[in-house]
Amino acid sequence: TALPERVELWRRRLADPAYGCVVALLDGVVCAFAAFCPLPERPQGMAPLPAFDAYLESIYALQAAQHRGLGRALLAVAATRLRARGFRSLALHVLATNPARVFYERLGAQLVREEPAGAGECWCGCVYGWRDIAAL
Repeated sequence: TALPERVELWRRRLADPAYGCVVALLDGVVCAFAAFCPLPERPQGMAPLPAFDAYLESIYALQAAQHRGLGRALLAVAATRLRARGFRSLALHVLATNPARVFYERLGAQLVREEPAGAGECWCGCVYGWRDIAAL
């Protein structure tokens, strides 16, 4: 996706009151973020996830900010904000080859299902989730 399209996508998301985003600063500069929302009917265009009500759309940390506990802190804040809005569970998609899977597992996320690539697709992923975000 081209940069102007990404900027517009984030403008729409951040203007949407249903959407949430938390950021971490390192030396006054945004170095990590987590974005979350109510669970879409078909997250990432995939099959529904009826056991969950919230969705971690993205979480990212610059390499220099990794392994400092920022991801854990961002998820804790996201969970607190979601719980304050009445949400109880959280799901996310992750590439099957992403080493961050271990990060989610260490935080108590359970593998919900694997989603192999369909015909003509190169995306192969997994769904992880916390059935009770109070654990975060």
